Amino acid sequence: MHSNAKVFLHLGQAWKQSTDSFIQLGRPALLIITCPKNADSYFYILNGQKYQIESGHTESRYLESHACLEILDDNQALALILIVCVDAATALGLTQMMPSVPTDRLTSTTTIPTQYIINNFFGTIRSPKVMHRLLFNAQIFEILYHQVNDQNREENHHLSSHYDKVKMAKTIIHEDLSKKITIPELAKIVGTNEQYLKKYFKIHYGKTIAGYTTEVKMEYARTLLTGGKHLIVDVSRMTGYKHATHFTTTFKKFYGFKPIQLK
Repeated sequence: MHSNAKVFLHLGQAWKQSTDSFIQLGRPALLIITCPKNADSYFYILNGQKYQIESGHTESRYLESHACLEILDDNQALALILIVCVDAATALGLTQMMPSVPTDRLTSTTTIPTQYIINNFFGTIRSPKVMHRLLFNAQIFEILYHQVNDQNREENHHLSSHYDKVKMAKTIIHEDLSKKITIPELAKIVGTNEQYLKKYFKIHYGKTIAGYTTEVKMEYARTLLTGGKHLIVDVSRMTGYKHATHFTTTFKKFYGFKPIQLK
C-alpha cells in the first residue's frame, strides 16, 4: 500500500498496524478517520462508494459485518485510520464517537492540542527508528481521548447555539395548530437548516418534530371532542387535517380508539 494513510486495527487486544489495501471484517466495528490540518482532503472507499474527509476533520461511522474498506493507493493525503470492533470500542469508552444508527457519519473538527499529538504520531511513524508497540498504543489512545473531549465540547457548543432556535420552533408549532407547517418551512423561519433543527429538537425535547407535533395536536383534539361542542370534521380542521378520515386514522393510531367514541 503506497498511500500515506496509516491503518490500525483493535480487535479486542491491542492496536495492530495493517498495510492491506482492502480490509474486510467479519463483525461490526467503529471506523475513525482523522485527516490532519494543512493536508489534502482524504478519500476512501466503503462498500464501493467513495467518501471524502476534509483536512482538519475527524469522521466516525459504523462498519457493518463484512463491510469492505478500500485504502486508495494513489491518495497522497495523510490520514490516521482506526478500526475498532464494537465490543472493544465500548470497553475502551469510545461510545461517544459511535453514531446513533449504522448509516450516520459523525464529523468533528480537530483542535490545536489534538493536532499537535497527531503530528507527533505521524512523525514517529515515519522515523527510521523502530517504534515500540507500547508507544504507538499510548499515542493512539491519547489521540482518541482528545478527540472524544473535542467532540463533546463541539456538541455542547452546538446544543447551546441551537437552543433558542429549537425553542422558537416549538413556540411556532403551538401558535396555530390549524396550520400544517413542514419541517423545511419551520427551519427557514427559525434560521437554521432542516438537519440541525431535527437533530437538536430531538436532543432538547426527546421527540422528533413530527412526533411532537402529532402529540400536541392529538391532545388538543381530545380536549375539544371531550367538551362535546365540536364535530369531528371541525376538530379535524382545527388541528390542521384537510380530511376528517386522515384525522380519524391518526387519532386512532395515537390513542387506540376512534374519536367518535368520545362523543
